[in-house]
Amino acid sequence: MPEPIASTEQRARELHAQAMVLLCHDHLFEPPDFAAAIAGGVTARVVQPFVDVEIWGGTDAFEATKHQEEGVARRAMIAFDRVLSYVETHPDQTLLVRSLGDLDEAKRSGRAAVILGSEGGRILEGSLQLLRCYQRMGLRQIQFNWDFPNWIAACQNDVGDADTGLTDFGRALVPEMNRLGMLMDTSHSSHRTRLEVFELSQQPVTHGHAGAKSVTDRPQNLSDEELQALAANGGVVGLHFFSRLVNQRGPDAGQAHLHDLYAHIDHIARVAGMQTVALGPDWFPFHPFGGWTRESGFTFVEGLESIDCLPNLTGGLLEHGYREADVEAILGGNFLRVLRGVLPSD
Repeated sequence: MPEPIASTEQRARELHAQAMVLLCHDHLFEPPDFAAAIAGGVTARVVQPFVDVEIWGGTDAFEATKHQEEGVARRAMIAFDRVLSYVETHPDQTLLVRSLGDLDEAKRSGRAAVILGSEGGRILEGSLQLLRCYQRMGLRQIQFNWDFPNWIAACQNDVGDADTGLTDFGRALVPEMNRLGMLMDTSHSSHRTRLEVFELSQQPVTHGHAGAKSVTDRPQNLSDEELQALAANGGVVGLHFFSRLVNQRGPDAGQAHLHDLYAHIDHIARVAGMQTVALGPDWFPFHPFGGWTRESGFTFVEGLESIDCLPNLTGGLLEHGYREADVEAILGGNFLRVLRGVLPSD
């Protein structure tokens, strides 16, 4: 008798369990978050303690730091210590990714590994010496900008003549990060910065949490020109799960749904190839500054509100008709290819 055909739910469970599930962008590093990542089947995630600007101390703290370029390294070291201390004291749950072998070990042992990163390059304070120190400590990723220009590059809010692209320091930073085996991310950087980095980097680059601008018109999302340039670089765009970034009806249209993610995947695949699609959910601790609270209507895609919900995505992608090979590539295979092009092998 022929073998019974497995249900979509069973196929999703098996595929999610066997896949290398990798996230380009994440902020969750409180103790419960590590257990939730394991429950979500995550193999490794770029964890970014946010220190580029002080958002937790109210308006005065924000205003005092939004253009600050010096003194950020101190905030960064304190934040990195929190993450690294947890990793060191909980080897049963997690490990720090320094090389490709650590990804294999995380998958083998069922732990959710940490790729230590930074959302915003102000932690460097314009110093390649600091970059090298961070790399020795275990930092493996830097996103050049947050919402403001800095000593590296113009940001996504800089348009027209204000978009000056990479600075001299930024142009020196790219080859040094290539040499050190550190991942570059262009999320929140300006249009010109993105194109310059995609062209200058000899290694693949990520645009770690965004979508397709043609589907949802937001500054963070990538235009078709940018998607094609990223594909030519060999990089990936990490698909955002934040409703305001992926809702096809617009940023103020309420909670997004899985079909909104499918629209972004389909568009990116048409323009840049399925090999350019990865995951960058950007789950973050909601905070009252600027009204970023659930009560104010800020949401993530329905069914993907937290990291332990990730298996829902695998089932949804299969139900939508994506091939298993493509689903596995989206879950982590594409980002793994990027990491293989950047991280040292041992």
